[in-house]
Amino acid sequence: MKRLTIKEKKIRGTYRPSEIHQPVTHEPLTKIPEPMMSLSPDGMRYFINCCETMLSGRTLTAAEIPAICRAAKLYESYLKAVEAVEIHGTWQTTATGFTTRTGCFQVMCDCEKGLASFERNLGLTTVSRSKLPPAPEPKKPNPFDKID
Repeated sequence: MKRLTIKEKKIRGTYRPSEIHQPVTHEPLTKIPEPMMSLSPDGMRYFINCCETMLSGRTLTAAEIPAICRAAKLYESYLKAVEAVEIHGTWQTTATGFTTRTGCFQVMCDCEKGLASFERNLGLTTVSRSKLPPAPEPKKPNPFDKID
């Protein structure tokens, strides 16, 4: 089905201005904000590293902070799962004789997938960063604004 243009909608009388979706833009942040949730020292380190990387490319906005906080929590879970894998191992034999992954190993693999996806989506890998458009230049203050 062909999507109607605004002009065609106006002719038919079905045009609604609220249907026009303007892209939401956010101003880049200039410093690392406080995380939205409590994080362990390792999670906080991950949060700060992500923010610093995005700040250097001027791509960090307030819209990314919740996602970075969730990723930091995921990183904490990943570290706990790695510790559990060191204790319990990666494979276990069931009562019927089949070999399966241990629960902690499965959690570790799921956390790795989630973190890799997060890093790709926010441009924290080299490949995804190369696909981003150049960062906008920071706005310079207008010297004439101070004149009364």
